[in-house]
Amino acid sequence: MFFPIKTKTLVLISFLFLSKTNAQNYATGSIADSLRKKAHAVVRDDLTRVIIKDANKAIVQKKSVVTVLDEEGARDGIFQEFYTNLIGLNDIEGVLYDAQGNKIKSMKKKDIKDLSFDGDENLITDGRYKEHNFYWSIYPYTVEYSYEQEVKSLFLLPDWNPASYNVAVEHAKLIVETPSNYNIRLRAIHIPGTLPSMQDNGKYKTFSYSLDNLKARDQEPLSNRGLLNLFPKIAIAPSNFSMGKYTGNMDDWKQYGQFQYALYQGKDRLPENIRQEVHRLTDNLKDSREKAQVLYTFLQNNTRYISVQLGIGGWEPFDASYVASKKYGDCKALTNYMYSLLKEAGIPSNPVLISAGDYTTDYLIEDFANSYFNHVILSIPQSKDTIWLECTSQTSPFGYLGTFTANRKALLLSENGGYIVNTPNYSPAQNLQKRFTEATIDIDGNLKANLSTLYQGEQQDYVANLLHYSSKDLLKKYLNSSLGLATYEVISSDYKETPSSLPSIDEKLIVTAPNYASVVGKRIMFSPNAFNKSTSKFEASEERNSEIVFTYPFLDYDSTVFNIPEGYEVESVPKPLSIESMFGTYSSQVDFKEGKIIYIRSQKRESGKYPTTQYKSLVDFFDKIYKADREKVVLKKKSL
Repeated sequence: MFFPIKTKTLVLISFLFLSKTNAQNYATGSIADSLRKKAHAVVRDDLTRVIIKDANKAIVQKKSVVTVLDEEGARDGIFQEFYTNLIGLNDIEGVLYDAQGNKIKSMKKKDIKDLSFDGDENLITDGRYKEHNFYWSIYPYTVEYSYEQEVKSLFLLPDWNPASYNVAVEHAKLIVETPSNYNIRLRAIHIPGTLPSMQDNGKYKTFSYSLDNLKARDQEPLSNRGLLNLFPKIAIAPSNFSMGKYTGNMDDWKQYGQFQYALYQGKDRLPENIRQEVHRLTDNLKDSREKAQVLYTFLQNNTRYISVQLGIGGWEPFDASYVASKKYGDCKALTNYMYSLLKEAGIPSNPVLISAGDYTTDYLIEDFANSYFNHVILSIPQSKDTIWLECTSQTSPFGYLGTFTANRKALLLSENGGYIVNTPNYSPAQNLQKRFTEATIDIDGNLKANLSTLYQGEQQDYVANLLHYSSKDLLKKYLNSSLGLATYEVISSDYKETPSSLPSIDEKLIVTAPNYASVVGKRIMFSPNAFNKSTSKFEASEERNSEIVFTYPFLDYDSTVFNIPEGYEVESVPKPLSIESMFGTYSSQVDFKEGKIIYIRSQKRESGKYPTTQYKSLVDFFDKIYKADREKVVLKKKSL
């Protein structure tokens, strides 16, 4: 499903080209105390030099010196870098130093591992990576790595991103050199002020920027995990570029989209037998939506996903005839095949580039065209709405996207170029979990419950994946670990799926939980919220650096009826609670009617971004919910 995007290191920062600095400078005692706080590693000296040769080629030289402070930082002392037929990797060197900055040893070429990504049976790629590890465990220590890349298309230029979580930066520098007649584009992200201007000597333009004494940060809960997180970075993008036989321009989305659209041209020819099948399936249908759904089912029943990442094939789709013959393809090829099926039926559609993933909803800078994308979906315009199709899945319902690609910006490709669009943002009511439970507690505190749960929208995604892609044993393991009880067993389970543009799953469970309630003398105490307790509890922090981000909304509704043991009466129940906040709402109440305890709970959460100044309000909101979900009902044995 994923095709190569701008090459980054696979473990943190790429550890860069060999310094000639005196090793004495690497003594760890010289690291400022302010840079040690929250840090497991410190980048001592980092230099990235990007040399643009022309519109077709660049050289990237990298060097980094990193001090590993403890075992948790050991991953930051590993060299690991990706390469392909379009990105060469050469001249790797490395040195290991002790805490005093004394050289221990140099890297040996024979110790560099050259590894393939082909371990996944669904992946065909020319991509490989080289890895080196000194396997040193006397902390702290320092590693120094350098290498050079030959980038054979400016489309693949890497961004500059010298920082990451729990890593401080003592000094880092970016240098970009380009011919005076070439326009390289730079965009500062989380860097104060404006970037320095390029210096032009009439033959070459040079840009230089340094970053010093950047303190380490923790990954804060509910923070942005995408491109726009808090770390300083500089995006680097070309204007004119070429890749294979294609040329393009990235100055704006329209031109970038024209380049991408050109990769699809002439690849929509279907074999005659498939053309006949399209007409057999659709000619007697009048509604374009119904035709599209029939063809989507045909796609799902007759193809499977295999990622193909060979050279320019990481961006250029296979012909529709190839997919029809082989019955497989990657996201580009399957999307193009579905586009071709629809075209044969007279239905226009558009490929859409997107960055897929549950935590990558905020990844695109609207006024800075760049290669942000790792996936392709399909858009079918309708008179009143748009149909969105995930063409790589054999099980996704027609017209539904889910957490993988919903609620984010994307680039729609057309003959007129590229246009930024928004994929569906499902509402809390659409992302619904509605559960009705009838439970019985006996005099020994044991619980038996019948649960009937409706999962809808994005709340059904995980359950659907389990049903379609997991074994029965794995599903059983999930069921017996997901309900939040200390000890319980799922006696039986049953599922019914309702596929649609807003899919749902009905789940029915029978659950037993020994000693669910506490029996103390004449009293039985238990939480009426048996199966949906909030686990979100955040520490109040005097310093919150990241804005608060909720990537998708939801609504949970729980209704539980408890049959209590004969001979017992209610002594106390939790007070009704209602909370309203910018983050959502919560309510719970417990009633006693006709010998039964009735518990009603509702929680709604909105999606969105909230300023750091609201973090204390967030902590208070979730703390109240956490406590309310653990309030107790107390039963008392009736007096004779």
